[in-house]
Amino acid sequence: AGPHRATVNGTDVYLGLVPAKRMGDFPAGSPEAKMHGGAPSGSGYFHVNVSLFDSATQAQIQGATVALDVEQVGMGRVTKTLEPMMVRGGASYGGYVRLLPKGSYVFIVHATKPGGAKAIEAKFQERMN
Repeated sequence: AGPHRATVNGTDVYLGLVPAKRMGDFPAGSPEAKMHGGAPSGSGYFHVNVSLFDSATQAQIQGATVALDVEQVGMGRVTKTLEPMMVRGGASYGGYVRLLPKGSYVFIVHATKPGGAKAIEAKFQERMN
């Protein structure tokens, strides 16, 4: 597993980060431009995407409840509930977060699959340049 993929309790968890300004490159009115109320203005915003797959079957997991803790090392933690969304025809979860340059972050994905399955937690680390 790479730095943006983890396997926890039979679930593959993928984390992606894209600068919010790139989301603004989509045509006005497109689904991407309207996601989560539109890209926030200002510097340092990123669109975060979490995708969940069953490790055995590689089937996408839909209908989960997903939250993300964003911790700047030594500075505190913010929790963001991620919204269901579609990416290339597949279910995913996303939202916008603000990350400061030259900061080290820990991203903790909390997901509960539908049907009362055991909650999962996956941690990722990233240094922003």
